[in-house]
Amino acid sequence: MILEFSITNFRSIKEKTVFSLVAESSKVSSENITTHLLPNNDNVRLLNSAVIYGPNGAGKSNVLRAFFNLLNFMKDNLAKAGREIRFYDPFLFDLNTDTKPVILFLSFIGPENCKYHYSLEFTKRDVVKEDLSYFPNGKEVILFKREKNEDAESLTHIGKLGNSLKNKEIKVFHNRLLLSKFGEEDATEEILTKVFVHFDKYAVVNSHAPSSISRLKNEINQLFHDETVFNNKLNDLIRRSDIKIKKVEIQENSNRESPFPDEIPESMRNRLVNENKHSLFGIHDLYKGKNILSERALPFRDESKGTNSLFILGGKILEVLSVGGTLFVDELETSFHPELSRMLVELFHSKDSNPNGAQLIFTTHDITLLSKSLFRKDQIWFTEKDDSGSTELYSAQDFKEAREDTPFDRWYMAGRFGALPFITFDDNSSSLKNNVS
Repeated sequence: MILEFSITNFRSIKEKTVFSLVAESSKVSSENITTHLLPNNDNVRLLNSAVIYGPNGAGKSNVLRAFFNLLNFMKDNLAKAGREIRFYDPFLFDLNTDTKPVILFLSFIGPENCKYHYSLEFTKRDVVKEDLSYFPNGKEVILFKREKNEDAESLTHIGKLGNSLKNKEIKVFHNRLLLSKFGEEDATEEILTKVFVHFDKYAVVNSHAPSSISRLKNEINQLFHDETVFNNKLNDLIRRSDIKIKKVEIQENSNRESPFPDEIPESMRNRLVNENKHSLFGIHDLYKGKNILSERALPFRDESKGTNSLFILGGKILEVLSVGGTLFVDELETSFHPELSRMLVELFHSKDSNPNGAQLIFTTHDITLLSKSLFRKDQIWFTEKDDSGSTELYSAQDFKEAREDTPFDRWYMAGRFGALPFITFDDNSSSLKNNVS
């Protein structure tokens, strides 16, 4: 679970920007909070969800993309020495930042229910700095530190483990993360491997990226096929959603090799095979007039886009809820009715459906969700850009005049929170104005 994520010099985010999931002291909507007991008998109260609003192009998606890049950088074990770091994406509209490091910091509850701090700085070519520490007894214990080799052209860096790990030194390529080494067999430090594996609990879903949705669909299909408990929970969710499907059934397609032209790359062949490994069917009542006679199976490709989205995203939500992970979703409302979006958020606010304190962070334009009945002040975030094109991220909690019973939706639409598009018509747009009037 995430306590805090900070971003500096990434895409539209120029200055250090802090996104916090630590709950404020308010006792309102206590079901939206999970209290975690730490090993030193201290505790921390974390929000189970957070929402980010803002106009198009204001940078709200870049908060999620920064985390997406962090996860993928950590799992990228194919980078060859001398290659540029493909996750480097700085703020380009200032000559003081366009070649400076991207800086990311993550505070989270990880293995053994301890608090961890992970910090990372990297340029186009090198990981400049990488640190990991944890707090097993309330005091910081360094697990490793890594800094760039003084030789600017060096292809290897030295990571130095902490005292508790006997100050071992480990070589790592200049363009790879030291933490990612501990997902491999040749680097065996149990606690560091557990931290690496812990990041499997985090996921980022971009509702508009076909490749992301395709991979997620394959993952959910496999879970739905293999795990009876997951199958039952997802079918329950679909029935509760009132989309007139009695249940979903899945079958594994025959493993006959399909003939591919020789020019089709193997990676594409594998992707196509995976995408067609299973067939899904929605089971509907079959009527004669008003009488139900039997059932009829409809291939899922013929179901609505919203139904398909519910199966995929709803399945991912159930998976995250089961492990107590954190899910980022860009534009949750895509293909969903507002009441369905609300229901998915409320799954994270229920101790019954979320016993492990899982978290949902999402962006949206759906104002109907901006309600005091759904969110506390500290769960609501906004983004807008300043005159230089730099994203500013702030919370409703930052507005002293806002209370927990404030009508957040009306305040937002009235511009009291900012983060609204400022649309103007000038002489050069007169033809557009005539077309829309």
